[in-house]
Amino acid sequence: MRLKMKKNKGVTLVELIVSLVIFSIVMVGIVVFNSRNTQATIRSERRAKRVLLQEKIIEDFKGELRSSPIPGARFDSIWINSSVGDLLLADTDHVTGVTAKLEVDSFLPDTDVALSQTGIFLKVGVTSTDMMLNIEERTSIYISRHD
Repeated sequence: MRLKMKKNKGVTLVELIVSLVIFSIVMVGIVVFNSRNTQATIRSERRAKRVLLQEKIIEDFKGELRSSPIPGARFDSIWINSSVGDLLLADTDHVTGVTAKLEVDSFLPDTDVALSQTGIFLKVGVTSTDMMLNIEERTSIYISRHD
């Protein structure tokens, strides 16, 4: 007696389940990749906002120093009346909530030097804060007195 095998004319349940599992694994990988890529893009854009805000506050401060009718008067005022840690300028990007503040870091060589002497510098630090990502960055620059 000879047995005849039937030809399969469709997919079996096992083939269907295996195909769905493979499809699901691939889709999870795509979703995870897109999610991480989106997070990286958001972090990158917010970092760019922080850097731009830091640059803006530094340029605003330099503009304030230059805008004085008496050359060097604003620098002299900061040198005489400020101390380390004093807030000189602050700004906020209202779209992202990123804040930046410019503070006195140090006086170089020190505050006992005569203002007429060349080679005196004011070291200021700009701190930008992104509360959403819980990131704080600090940049320092040296500013010299110009007559």
